[in-house]
Order: sequence, then structure tokens, then C-alpha cells
Amino acid sequence: MPITSVDIELFTFKAGLLARAAHDLKLRAGSVQLEHAPDGRLEAVSIPVASIQVVCAMRGKQEDHRALSAANRAEIEDNLRTRVLDAARHPVIRFDVAAIDPHHIRGTLTLRGRSRPLDARLVRRNDHQTATLRIDQRDFGITPFRAAMGALRIQPEVEVVVTLS
Repeated sequence: MPITSVDIELFTFKAGLLARAAHDLKLRAGSVQLEHAPDGRLEAVSIPVASIQVVCAMRGKQEDHRALSAANRAEIEDNLRTRVLDAARHPVIRFDVAAIDPHHIRGTLTLRGRSRPLDARLVRRNDHQTATLRIDQRDFGITPFRAAMGALRIQPEVEVVVTLS
């Protein structure tokens, strides 16, 4: 079955002395562009950094849509684009697909100008496949976000949930 849609959710986790005052976050790539080979095989997935949006705060595994104001979401998105991902210099996140089979997806992730191999296990659910993986920001030269002189910070690992359908 050809892949015609990719949904990407990202989860960040707070840390530090002021972590109780912060929120774990759920983000979503608002725009995902797919490149297919002439035979229909998925070759690449691109995400404009500017399309990544804050969905909500997370309390454990529960979504909390009331915890963040519109101004909070806008500030987080601005910090993500400017301080964390440097969208002015690196406007696109790209995954070049090497292989997809019923159980794995393998390829190269390019984030903020650095490329790293990625291999994720796929799980079939109804009419789609899902991969859940952890990416360490430091592997891509990213210093995890910090505020209040480091008393509030984001953990280096970001959980990424990719749904292929």
C-alpha cells in the first residue's frame, strides 16, 4: 500500500528545579511534504520548521488544552523556531527514506544542518503504521532549551510519533 499521508507529533519533557512551574508539551508538524519515486515508493519527508505548532500541555499521558494561553503557545513556538531549531538558517527538517518494510523504516534524518541515521520499528494499527522513537537533540548540535539560568529546561530527548497511512 503506498504511503499518502504522514502525521508527526513531538513530545518534549521538562526538567530542572523549576520543572513544576513548566509543562511537558505536545507539538505537531502542521505541514508534511512527501516525495515519491515514479514507482510510488516514499523517498523523503520534509517538514517546514515554521509549520511546527504547540497542540497543548501534557499532564502525564493526558492532554491539557487549558494550561497554555495563546500567548504562551506563541512564545514557545517562537523560541522553538529561533533559539532551538534556527529556522532562519535551517528552515526544513528532512527524512530521506532508505527502506520501509512492514516492521521498520530506515533512513537519514537531517535536522538543523546535521544528518544522522534513523531506524524505527513500525507497528500496524488498523489502516496505518506508527513508529515511536526518541531523538536526542544534542546529536544534531541542538542545545536543549533553558530558561531562568538553567533552573527550567527541556530534557535532551524528544519523543517523536510518526503515523504513516
